[in-house]
Formats: sequence, structure tokens, C-alpha cells
Amino acid sequence: MYGLERSAPQMFKHMECGGFVVRRSEKTFNCVPTDQALVQSINKDAKSKGGVIGYTLKKGSLLRWLLTRHITGDYSEKFKEMYASSK
Repeated sequence: MYGLERSAPQMFKHMECGGFVVRRSEKTFNCVPTDQALVQSINKDAKSKGGVIGYTLKKGSLLRWLLTRHITGDYSEKFKEMYASSK
């Protein structure tokens, strides 16, 4: 990115004017700002049945849930992809 102005001046100008988004799928009109896409993907991976209900009573349990939920969410997404591709 440090050399973008030199290597791709048109892209540098485009990004400097705020033209940076992430496309979430191959559908049209679904671009979102990079920070929003990051938050949405993290929140999606962190969803679980029941959420943090019950975990808030024990500090260690809540901390463990917070530190590992993105990993278990990632596993969940991979299993869903595997299931969908096996059909």
C-alpha cells in the first residue's frame, strides 16, 4: 500500500476519494465498507444458540467463550460448507 501511489496511481486516487468496499457475494449491489464487512463477519461467526446466557455468571466461562467463539464459529461455517457441497 505504501507504493500504491507510484505503482497504481488510478487506484490510489480512487481509494483516496473513499472508493473502497468489500463485495460479500457475487450478487450485485451488496458492497459494504471494509470495517462493516469485518464486524458483520465476526458477529456472524460469534452467533450461537443461546448466546452468552448462563456464561455471565462465571467470569472464567465468559472469558473462555469470548476468546474461543470465533474459532468455533469458523468450524461451524466450514462444516456447513462441507454439508452443502456434499448434496
